[in-house]
Amino acid sequence: MTSPVSVTIAGPASDGFTRSQHAVWASLPVSLTEAPAKARLIAVDGRSAGWLETLENAIRPGTAGVLVVRPAPGPSAHDIRSAAAAAASAGTIVAVQTTWAANPAVAPFARAAAERLSDITLIDSVAQLDDTHSQWADVLLDHLSLLRAVIGPLDLTRFAAQHEHGYTVDAAVGTSAVAMSAVRSAAPPQAARLAAHSATAEAHLIVPSGDTATPATTWFVDSAGAAVQPTWYETASRASWRRLRDAAERPGESLPDLSNLADDAEMLTGITAVWHGGK
Repeated sequence: MTSPVSVTIAGPASDGFTRSQHAVWASLPVSLTEAPAKARLIAVDGRSAGWLETLENAIRPGTAGVLVVRPAPGPSAHDIRSAAAAAASAGTIVAVQTTWAANPAVAPFARAAAERLSDITLIDSVAQLDDTHSQWADVLLDHLSLLRAVIGPLDLTRFAAQHEHGYTVDAAVGTSAVAMSAVRSAAPPQAARLAAHSATAEAHLIVPSGDTATPATTWFVDSAGAAVQPTWYETASRASWRRLRDAAERPGESLPDLSNLADDAEMLTGITAVWHGGK
């Protein structure tokens, strides 16, 4: 049996973040064990101020991997790309856990959608959130990450508007039109919904908000009827740790997460500039 990989948390980190990571590690006793003095895998609290500097300090020879959990907007695309280059040079794998894209049902859904819908023409996605989400740029960064994970990065933005109660973005991915929006609502469920449409089929995804094991819901509709994908009960955090550990165990492995985050941060900057009239 393979021995558990040693893990720790890089400071600064909130008490809530520390408790949540300990809970995940406890659920993976065969894979992970806390050992700060000799940790090969490190967690970075992406909600903390200066998370990118914390990440840069964690990147060094001997650190096999770093998991950045829910990185907040702020660092420039250039600075994130510099961190990605430093990680590649040090041989440190960096995984990024975002709110919706890290859900373990998303990757299988994306693969199935690519197989079943070869000619997607429209993608519609809505994030429904409660009143605790006050920074729309924060939500949009997660939204861009989800779109990238399912269909690919946005190629261009044609229209974007923002209000205290939500936003809307009209964009494109290749030849597919994309409509993204978010809205505050006191009514459940708090989730991100995505629907992809082609001339012959539809693909639907609902990813719940929050770091619980509440499963995502995915289904497809075509001429044969509706088909629901198997339910996956696992938190995004647990799935992210398993993904990082597996990558760190494979010599020469790398992940595109930081480079993708840099590209999404660059797209976010362009969209929020439109929101604020370029000011």
